[in-house]
Amino acid sequence: APRPDHRKNRKMLVGRRAYTTKGRLARVLRAARGLHPRFLHAAGKRFGQIKDFNLADIGEGIAEVEVLEWTVSEGTRVEEFDELLKVQSDKAATEITSPYEGTVVELMVKEGDMAKVGLPLCRIEIEGEETEGMKEVKESKATLTSSGPAVKVDEGNEQDFTEGKVLTSPAVRRIAKEHGINLRRVPSSGPKGRILKSDVIQYIQDGGLPEAESIPEERPANTSTPALSGTSVRVSGPQTAVPSSQAETFKMERDQVVAVRGLDRIMVQTMTAAHSVPTLLYSDEFPVNDLIKIRKTLKPIAEDMGVKLTYLPFVIKAASMALKQYPKLNSHVNSDCSEYTMKSTHNIGVAVQTDSGLLVPNVKNVQDKSILDIARNLAELQSLGHSGDLTKHHLSGGTFTISNIGSLGGTVCKPLIVVPEVAIAALGKFQELPRFDDEGQLYKATVMNVSLSADHRIIDGATVARFSNLWRSYLECPDKMLLNSH
Repeated sequence: APRPDHRKNRKMLVGRRAYTTKGRLARVLRAARGLHPRFLHAAGKRFGQIKDFNLADIGEGIAEVEVLEWTVSEGTRVEEFDELLKVQSDKAATEITSPYEGTVVELMVKEGDMAKVGLPLCRIEIEGEETEGMKEVKESKATLTSSGPAVKVDEGNEQDFTEGKVLTSPAVRRIAKEHGINLRRVPSSGPKGRILKSDVIQYIQDGGLPEAESIPEERPANTSTPALSGTSVRVSGPQTAVPSSQAETFKMERDQVVAVRGLDRIMVQTMTAAHSVPTLLYSDEFPVNDLIKIRKTLKPIAEDMGVKLTYLPFVIKAASMALKQYPKLNSHVNSDCSEYTMKSTHNIGVAVQTDSGLLVPNVKNVQDKSILDIARNLAELQSLGHSGDLTKHHLSGGTFTISNIGSLGGTVCKPLIVVPEVAIAALGKFQELPRFDDEGQLYKATVMNVSLSADHRIIDGATVARFSNLWRSYLECPDKMLLNSH
């Protein structure tokens, strides 16, 4: 028998698709084109437009992200705003959702590989015309690039990034933030509960008012001496050093090869960059007897205001006041160290232990905040770290970093600078030690060792010493902070 003309059959079948079956169409297409089976699922359903879904430019100089996990596979049908994958940048781990409704045709990047900005993550066969949600994504992009001064968004422009349970675009989040609007209170009209810009505008016109945020209390650190709660504390529970006799042990039957991925890979990059900086190390002892007394006095007052007051807000505020006198330590240096920028704002980073690893969000504009404001911000950052909702906004823009090794029992270390910053401090644990007063009388002193690392290319040792002395004076005599605060 003569061989059938499959090209003719295929043309006829495509033109009269309503009168064919998926199985027959698949057989004809396979014979005519030798297509991969994964294409047949989409082909049997409809011949929609296939679009490359590219990784958008997320700013902050980030050129690539690591693909942690695909939550879909080839052939998976996705709705608009369904999660596609999880990625890790040098700022945060983020979920990326689909702007299209259709079928995933091909995954372009494997798990564990690096995805480049502007290159495809996957290919999706789109069903139907452009939806309202897709138009809103484009509208968000246009808003961010055309109105007013430059605005840094949380993660990307074309992708929708989920934050908590609220589904919306970066532009809508910016509008809500500018007006002090809690998005969880805004009625949504978009698909799958997505909040559109028109929803926020309508909420404002209807008299929606900003709400005071409810900040969870910080968890007290379980230490024998006073602890600087808020840095390097696992927010899912008290962080304490575990004696070796109590530590959980396990027996390994054979060697294990562990891939360096996620935050571990980011740590490799960060520490490699830090190692390239010639570092000056300076350490001093800060007396904190009077700090303990004033905190004891103010703690119940703060609790009446709904704030858990620890020692760390005092330390951060005192550092900011010292940075006003020595702004060079609050700088960013460019890659070849040909210039540095003294920052007008004090965004002080603190290390927060999360389930994903150690992250360093920062308290914004410390120079303009009270100690109570700083305490509220620290509690909020801990809560966001615990829930996995820290975004690039919280993790970027730091100008000076404080790490609390004292929460684990340490006293002195050499902290590594977070490039492009030029200085970092490590706080030791509180220790009760014998000391002599000005009259030569022995007394019991509570002291904290502070270790400072500075970029020795632009900062000399004398500047670091003077900064440390001023910082220490504020904590040694907290009343001095009241006289100099403004």
